[in-house]
Amino acid sequence: MVRQRTANGGRQDPRRPTEQDREVGARLKALRNAADITQEALANALGVSYQQVQKYEKGTSRMSGGRLRQAAGLLRVPVQALIGEGATAAPGFEETGVPYDAGREGAELMRHFGSIRDPADRDMLLRLARLLAKG
Repeated sequence: MVRQRTANGGRQDPRRPTEQDREVGARLKALRNAADITQEALANALGVSYQQVQKYEKGTSRMSGGRLRQAAGLLRVPVQALIGEGATAAPGFEETGVPYDAGREGAELMRHFGSIRDPADRDMLLRLARLLAKG
């Protein structure tokens, strides 16, 4: 097994959750709240326990690729809205991937932004948000 070196010279298990896993979890929670779905309801739909959904949302447990796709489908967002990549990255997250507390409205905006398919429309909305933020 390949192990990565840590800053203190020790070894880090590559199977352990990373900061990226915590970011995915934060996005999952925000999108779930925006869709007004309970952890229990999401867990039932995914075929896992609600405790497992809690672990996903806290980033203490990694989601498999298949589970990511399944969750995105249930939340009606592209997978990119959960992983935060590309033009469909979920709003409410800075380029570093660190979430800010945007509340329920921010989570709802994130969910809707992820469903906009036309890149020109996404770009227009993003430009509008930047203008309003400078206001």
